[in-house]
Amino acid sequence: MSLFGPPNVAKLAAKGDLKGLIASLCYQKDVRVRVDSAQALGKLGTSAVEPLIAALGDAEREVRAAAAKALGSLGDPRAVEFLIAALKDENSWVCVCAASALGELCDAHALLPLIAALGSSDASVRLAVGGALGKIGDARAVEPLIAVFGDKDWRVDAAAVTALGQIGTPAVESLIVALKDKNEAVHRAAAAEALGKIGDPQALEPLIATIEGESWDVRRAAAAAMVAIYESGKLNETEKARLLAQRGAITRSHYDQREDYKNSSDCTDHVDSHADEGIGVAFPM
Repeated sequence: MSLFGPPNVAKLAAKGDLKGLIASLCYQKDVRVRVDSAQALGKLGTSAVEPLIAALGDAEREVRAAAAKALGSLGDPRAVEFLIAALKDENSWVCVCAASALGELCDAHALLPLIAALGSSDASVRLAVGGALGKIGDARAVEPLIAVFGDKDWRVDAAAVTALGQIGTPAVESLIVALKDKNEAVHRAAAAEALGKIGDPQALEPLIATIEGESWDVRRAAAAAMVAIYESGKLNETEKARLLAQRGAITRSHYDQREDYKNSSDCTDHVDSHADEGIGVAFPM
């Protein structure tokens, strides 16, 4: 390090100077030096794990966040318990980085703390936790992720759907139950989308029943899910024929019956003379 100024982190990183970067991580006069040092150490190997764990206790949130990210990059299981503790950091961005790092580590010990963090009041934390649970892929996260459906932030819903798709077959049974939730159209649409991502044939009949329902959003999600299942190549010939029999209902144009739509500039003469004929989802030729 320079005797007359802050450490030159870029030069230390370029030389692979692990000892110098670890010393820079403790440079109390400049937060930016510590942040840059944490980022650099995240690229140099597991020898930096313990200094980075110590940096999770830094007074500055930027340093704690950078240390959490770096620990996720290193992939060393020694960091798990400390990142779990960081899920309760007073700063939401540190919690986000800790959740993301735990997702990278894919350690089952983080499962229950991450599930608990789904209850965070901060949407960005819930979003990161959903992503982490998907990467861990444990079936115990299925019900908590389904419970997230209807979150006030649509991105959290999307993260839960993606996570359930990553968990795969163990989520199918619970998603089929959610698909039949008559009280929450948002839940049913999200369940249909997740089932499409998984592509399991056992969801076919429940999805067919769903496209005959009343909510257009749910019907469209179910139709898109059936197309995804068809494209997955997992259907046998009987199942494929069953799905193809729904092709017309899936692809025919939909005319919205809502009063606000009838009065809009997008309305056509067909609205008054046609019921909901289909969903309008493109079906592969």
